[in-house]
This record gives sequence, C-alpha cells and structure tokens, in this order.
Amino acid sequence: MIKLYGSNLSPFTRRCTIALSLANIEFEFLVKMTGPDEAELRRHNPLGRVPFLVDSDQTFVDSQTILRWLDQKTGEFRPVDKRMDLFCEETMSIAMGTCDKGMSLYYEQTRRPPQFRYPDWMERCAWQIKDGLKALDSRCYEVHPYMFGEQLTHADIAVFVAAQFIRKTCPELNVIGTFKNIEQLEHRLLQSHPIFEETRP
Repeated sequence: MIKLYGSNLSPFTRRCTIALSLANIEFEFLVKMTGPDEAELRRHNPLGRVPFLVDSDQTFVDSQTILRWLDQKTGEFRPVDKRMDLFCEETMSIAMGTCDKGMSLYYEQTRRPPQFRYPDWMERCAWQIKDGLKALDSRCYEVHPYMFGEQLTHADIAVFVAAQFIRKTCPELNVIGTFKNIEQLEHRLLQSHPIFEETRP
C-alpha cells in the first residue's frame, strides 16, 4: 500500500493529496505533524519534514518529487506541449514559493516573541506574497475552465492551495477580493471536484 505522510494544513501535502486522489491512486494518508511527530518523521525523511510518500521500499521526499513520481505513473496533470509544460512548472514554482513566504511570515508572527520580530523581514515576506499572488492571478485570466484549457494540471492545484493557505495564515494581508481570477478558479475547482473541499484544513 502506498502511504502519504503529512497534514493538509500544509499546502505542500495538500496538493499531493488532491493530485493522488484525482489520479485514482489508492493510498493511505497518515496524518503527521512536524514537532509532535518529529522522531517518526526523521526515520523516513532526513529533514524531518512532510510530505513524503512511501511506495514499497522506496521513500520520496518533498511534494515536487512526489508529483514527479505521480507523473511517471499517469502524466495526466502535465500539458503535452513542451512550452506549456514549462509554463506549468514555473506557475507551480511561483505558487509554492508564495506558500514558503506565507509560512515564513506566519512563523515570524506566531513563533517568535514580539520583541525579537524583524519588521523588515516581515515587510519583505508580505510584498513577496502579494506579488506572487498577483502574478498567479494574471495567469488565471480567462481560464476555461482550467489554466490550460480543458486539462486540469498541477498548476491549477498549486494556485488553489497557495491562495487558500495565504488566506488562512496571513489574514492581516487582507487578500480576500483582491485576486478575483484566482478566486474564480477556486470556485470552479470546489464545485467540480469534491476532493478540493474534502481536504480543507
């Protein structure tokens, strides 16, 4: 049995959960969190992070590697055209990079004592998040029904989880209603595929 370790609180795990489910891959989802489950995570992943996937005697670390593994099995979430495939890859990178900055800002605001917080770093994270979402929003312009026409790709999933993650972890950025193209894509995905709602943290 294929096993996916992680938590859908993580956008990196969530995009894997969604893609595996949409591909009809049978897998066991083991909810694990960095911190309380660190000892167990380190036995599988030298970085002690999630997500990672175990397939028989092989372990695949990091969401990008997991999706690469999935692509080798199905290939259904990649545009056939090579130029569009590269554009899809870049879109995924921007979306996940936006999530990275959202996580950095969240940790700075919630894990570090107020007197030790770094305002310049927080400001930098904030504009990186907003500029990342702005770039993604421009790529969702006139989406019918997905970013690459009739084919749902990893890019759609990445934009979806990134937008929802930022909205949840960085409410002070007040991004609701700002990126309407992304929100329209979210709405379509929630309406057409139950797994997008089922994985909501």
